[in-house]
Amino acid sequence: MSEKKQVKQQVQLPVLNAFDDSTGAVTQEKTTSQSPIKEFEDDDAMRLKRMVKITEDKIKTQQKEPDIYVFKLLLPSDVKPKVYESLVNEMPVFDPQSNSVRTIRLIRGASSIWMDEQEGFTPQYIQRNKQDIVFNNGILRVPRTNRTLLNFLLNSDDYDKKENRMRNKKARYTLVNTAENESNELKKEEGRLRAINFAMNASVEDMMIHAQYLGIGMTNEYGEQKTIAKVRVEYANKAGTNPDAFMKSAGTTISKVQFFVKKGLDDGHIDVSTKKGYACWKDGAVICEIPLGKKAYESITEFAMTKTKEANEFYETVKNVVSE
Repeated sequence: MSEKKQVKQQVQLPVLNAFDDSTGAVTQEKTTSQSPIKEFEDDDAMRLKRMVKITEDKIKTQQKEPDIYVFKLLLPSDVKPKVYESLVNEMPVFDPQSNSVRTIRLIRGASSIWMDEQEGFTPQYIQRNKQDIVFNNGILRVPRTNRTLLNFLLNSDDYDKKENRMRNKKARYTLVNTAENESNELKKEEGRLRAINFAMNASVEDMMIHAQYLGIGMTNEYGEQKTIAKVRVEYANKAGTNPDAFMKSAGTTISKVQFFVKKGLDDGHIDVSTKKGYACWKDGAVICEIPLGKKAYESITEFAMTKTKEANEFYETVKNVVSE
């Protein structure tokens, strides 16, 4: 071996943490009325608590370095991975610590991945002992004890999170963070359950206003008025299907304004047919203009949300007339 000073470098292996939740507490939404289906709420809350506990236990064990690191090929969703796919085991990369380009190479028996540190090997030995990097069905599992292979994979320009990548082509693989994925799944499910819980606990008045804003019809296929229980079920289904959009619009001013505007139109207090391009009161007084191609209720709602004196007067008036 050469007497020159060796450059020893090991990449910092990631610890696959998920999220930090020291309390694990599940906060409950304040309710304004008693839910008509109490059993649903109790079961739902217990289910959420169990999910949190199970995931927290998994995370505690995974916050230490995992026994196996899992790498996955980055493929388009419509492309099926090959049974076996090999990647290059030698390439020049930019080394930020030495601020220079160095070559990484994977050789059996070498403790370093850096070619300029792999001394004492004959060309024949190197040729025979280059280590293959093979993904099986798009997956490569590497034990944490195989530090050389891990260092190579995390320093390679084929790795999507490698900093200072040199080559102008797409990365080939990523490191799978199972704990993070499970954490994200838990947060998504928690959001869905919270939205459903909100829907089940909303007052009848708030539910009816928000339900109509979300496009839930108030009559069934026979033209009969739906029961409150039926609306509640469809309202909760909406919450579970798209919880983010549901919670974003829940309790907002726009949903209430639109509710009163639509009711004013349905009850005939607002007329959009007599004077083309305008919304008017039934006595003929103009409320606002309706641009061509725009729905009447949308234009009127936008007008009512402008916070002008005229808009405030309109909103107070329409609330009063539809409530009579």
